[in-house]
Parts: sequence; structure tokens; C-alpha cells
Amino acid sequence: MAYLFRLLRYRPRSVAEVRHRLARQGFSADQVEETIRRAKEAGLLDDRVFAKLWIEDRLLHRPASRRAIATELIEKGVEREVFEPLLDEAYPPIREREVALRLASGRYARLKGLEPARRARRTADFLMRRGFARSLAIAIVRGLEEGERDD
Repeated sequence: MAYLFRLLRYRPRSVAEVRHRLARQGFSADQVEETIRRAKEAGLLDDRVFAKLWIEDRLLHRPASRRAIATELIEKGVEREVFEPLLDEAYPPIREREVALRLASGRYARLKGLEPARRARRTADFLMRRGFARSLAIAIVRGLEEGERDD
């Protein structure tokens, strides 16, 4: 339990992450499962709470696409059935375009000194690295370019 407390001091963890870290630390399978059981009973481990916190944190501090956030949660060992409703609630598909537009607007403005084609490509690439679909990234950049021409 002491090692688990140390892990949780840095950030919340999923059950799968804790299981992996405890096993990697050399604890027996029985010790790992007993520690996880006790932590769940004490409310220290809950994949639903972990997923909710992860989604909120990503949207506030390092926004990404719904797909990218879902991939991260899967990598953390959270089941899709656990996080999908939370993702739908906190980050509905309609909001994804708003998030992408906000990110692209900031990037596009910072790249003002570049030639237009290069500026557009870099902005679209930035969105795609954040997990947004290529078609959405291109549509948003075209909208930014048109908005700039209208000014």
C-alpha cells in the first residue's frame, strides 16, 4: 500500500496502471490483487473517476481530439464502456470542432510571418498531431484563410 500511495501522490492512476507498476516493482500477483482490492474499497482507485479527471485535464491543459483522448485512456487500461459516456458528456462531438478552431486560431496567428501555404500546412499539421481528422484540420485552416482575406 505504501508504494501505491507514492504512485497516487503524483497523479491519479487507472487500475491497470497500478497493476502494472506493482508487478514491475516485484510484488506477487496475490499482493498486487489484494492491494488493488483494498484501494478500490477505500475509494483510492476507480477507473471511472480516473477517466473523468483525465478527460477534464486534457481539455483544460492540452486539448486534443476525442479520438486522441480515447486512445490515451485505452493505453492507460481503461475500458471503452467506462470512458465513452464520460467522453460524450464532457466532450461531445460537436465541441470537437470548436476546440480545433480555438487551437488552430492561436497557431495560425503565431505563424503570421510565414508564407501563406507554409502557414496553412503547419497549422493543419499541428491539428493532426493533436489527433484531429485531416479533413477537419483542412476545413478549419481554409476557414481561417478565408476569414483573413475578408478582413
